[in-house]
Amino acid sequence: MAQSKTPQVFSTQDWHQSNAQQYLAAETDLMRAERARDEHERLRRETDERRERAQADVSMKLTQRVNDVNYWQEEVSRRQAEVQHRVTLACTLLDRLKSALKDTEMPIEATKRCLANRERRPGIELVHDAVQVELVKEKDIEEGVVAMLKRMIEQVQEQLRLLRKSAYNMNKDVSDKNVALSIDGDCLRRSEGTIGPYALPSQPIVDSKSVEPHSWEDFSDTNIVNAEQQCHTYDKLSGVAVDVLKQCCHDLTTSRSDTNRAFEKRITETDEAKRELEARLQKVEEEREAVGNDISELQTAIQAKIPALHLSQFRTTQRGERPNIELVRDPVYYRLLSESAELDESIQQLQEAQAKAVHHYEVLCSQQVALTEDIHRKAVALQIDAHECMTGVRAQLPDLWTTAQ
Repeated sequence: MAQSKTPQVFSTQDWHQSNAQQYLAAETDLMRAERARDEHERLRRETDERRERAQADVSMKLTQRVNDVNYWQEEVSRRQAEVQHRVTLACTLLDRLKSALKDTEMPIEATKRCLANRERRPGIELVHDAVQVELVKEKDIEEGVVAMLKRMIEQVQEQLRLLRKSAYNMNKDVSDKNVALSIDGDCLRRSEGTIGPYALPSQPIVDSKSVEPHSWEDFSDTNIVNAEQQCHTYDKLSGVAVDVLKQCCHDLTTSRSDTNRAFEKRITETDEAKRELEARLQKVEEEREAVGNDISELQTAIQAKIPALHLSQFRTTQRGERPNIELVRDPVYYRLLSESAELDESIQQLQEAQAKAVHHYEVLCSQQVALTEDIHRKAVALQIDAHECMTGVRAQLPDLWTTAQ
């Protein structure tokens, strides 16, 4: 069994010395505590004053910030409304340009159909006339108008895209500012007694996306300057587009009028030529009939001379049978010879005249065929120009001036 340890025993002097030390230590701690309380009171007053000054300064700066945000929000909103108005105008202008482009489809198709139809003109009627020149010119003008309208549509579409981009940026800017106003306004209205327990972060959070005040102002100012620039650009482009619409419609209408006048003139010329040919054909037919009658009459005259010739030849032959001394070359003999010669000559002259008449008849027949064919060609040309091109195609075209209204 282990022996128990004997406790330490102190002297009376040690006891008094210990008491003195405890008193001195307590007195020192009391003095230190009193000084700390005084320091703490001063610190509380100072921190309360700093808190009140800080809150007043924050409230003043919040008020100023709200005013600044309000100012820029109103400026951006005003510019946004102007941009949105230009967007509406640009959409309307784009619709007008697209409508004008669509209105060119029928005239272009009509011009191509007229050119194709006139390629079917027969023979000599396939003339490179004034109508053909005007149609080719009209086709070139129409293609030029289409190219110009397409370029203008592309420019307006691009400007509309820029306007919408500007409107989007400004709308987002206004939306962000409304949120900021709501947050800052709520912070300004709050006081110490209007919020519940709030867990403070261990240290202030500085967002990496935050910007300096001058950058914030520059952002809105840049949006406003860009909006003004886009509105100004659209206003100039709009004036150009309206002028292009008017000029295009004027060019198309003028070209169409020139082509129609050329058609009308050509139709009149062809119709007059056809009428003259028809009158000439009637005379040729009448003359051919007269020559045919002449040929018949000449044939009758020839046939009428043949019996007389036969009689004269018969008499001459019979008198050649007279015997001996009776075969006298008397006046009868000579007259019969002259009569046969005269009849031969008459028949020959009549036959020559008949041959000439037949030749004239054949020429007149050929001329009749040629005139008939030429009249037919002109009738076909008239059908193409007057009915297929003018009445069937060009008369159906709409009024192009409506695109410039």
